[in-house]
Amino acid sequence: MIAAAGFLFPQRLTSGLDASPAATLRAQADAEVVRLDVRGPLPHLPPSSPRDPDGGLGTGGAERVAQVLAPDGRLLAFTDGAGGHPLADTAQVRAATRGEVGFTASIEGQDYRMLAVPAENDGKEVAVLVGVGPRLADAATTHTRDALMLGGPPPCSPPVSARTGWPVRPCVRWTGCADGSRRSPSRTPGPGWRRPPPTTRSRLSRPP
Repeated sequence: MIAAAGFLFPQRLTSGLDASPAATLRAQADAEVVRLDVRGPLPHLPPSSPRDPDGGLGTGGAERVAQVLAPDGRLLAFTDGAGGHPLADTAQVRAATRGEVGFTASIEGQDYRMLAVPAENDGKEVAVLVGVGPRLADAATTHTRDALMLGGPPPCSPPVSARTGWPVRPCVRWTGCADGSRRSPSRTPGPGWRRPPPTTRSRLSRPP
């Protein structure tokens, strides 16, 4: 079981790193969908900040970009760093009107992770594109990696009997020494442990 936990931890770390920029994009897309869901003209997209997560001026344009596209691919609105042309082709836009579509787009020589989602404005169907630049994506990945590394792999699980499927004994807790070696395993009950009451059989077998 310990070996399985060690095997699963790298997989957990990898999936967490992949999901961190996606979570950033999804939160940004959700905010845009709510903001666009109004009656009347299409509201202006908020200006993009050209600053990277460390506070310095970015050299590759804005770290957050957004576009609003019509179902036929026409560009309806865009932020400062998103350029004046659609970042998704017609097939991607059509797919985005039915559900989420993730892809990569190049802006000023930098690869941006993009997410296109369906939205509605003034009763009309539109597609919202949001993207994060390499600095912001790297920052989200680093934050998630640090959190997962601090959390560590899953805790030890007790061995399970192949015949019954039930745990056969508690986890072994090793006692560490000052020199880094390990003493014999300790099976002292943990906090909150209570000795079970004697059964009828044990009371009957107890000597007078």
